[in-house]
Amino acid sequence: MAGTGGGGSPALGGGAGTAGSATNVLPLFHDDFESGSVDTAKWTERINGQGSIVVDGVQKHGGASALHVSSSGFSLLLAAEGAPIFPAPSNTFYGRVWLYVPVALPENAHVVWIEAGDVDNDQHEVRIGMNLGALQVNLWQNGEIDLRAPNAPLTADSWHCVEFKLGNDELELWLDGARVDELSTTDWVASDQANGNTSPRSGWSPTYEALRIGWELNGADIFYDDVALDHGRIGCE
Repeated sequence: MAGTGGGGSPALGGGAGTAGSATNVLPLFHDDFESGSVDTAKWTERINGQGSIVVDGVQKHGGASALHVSSSGFSLLLAAEGAPIFPAPSNTFYGRVWLYVPVALPENAHVVWIEAGDVDNDQHEVRIGMNLGALQVNLWQNGEIDLRAPNAPLTADSWHCVEFKLGNDELELWLDGARVDELSTTDWVASDQANGNTSPRSGWSPTYEALRIGWELNGADIFYDDVALDHGRIGCE
């Protein structure tokens, strides 16, 4: 994983959303995993492989515990589906997750950590993860379109705040409060033409019905904390 990071660093984001405001209004969907177990009222397991999804104190961004996903199969995912986020007004919603990957990935590893779209995964969705040593987003619908940001400073053994906006033909992504231009798009044309995406796409966004977190492909461990979804930007606070 390229660049430098800041494990346990203070929140760097903040925007027009509801979290961290003077009134301390929580986002519409929020889970800090302090209950000690997966809240089945908030999450649905979407599992296609081996491993475990638990809440423990091995790593945590805040409080005493975090979600710990240990994957050794194709995918272990938790899904937020339906109210209060979906269906999203104008098919647009915002998300914020804190994540921690203990060990740097192999250069050739392609992994998915966050995805949103159809209720059934691997149908029509937008994904966030890593590939070829770089932070990556891709659009999946009968094949993949990839955008990568080799200089985005997401490092192993550090907590990082990943924010995103997903809307009609719009993806915007922030890492630790800074917009990642290479991964923010309306047409999936890569800023680095070496990625090979030169033909603009339109009408590409799925109808957002679910948000999933976990690990898909090339299994390993990852931790999530302070996950939030809303209809406005949330920030990293």
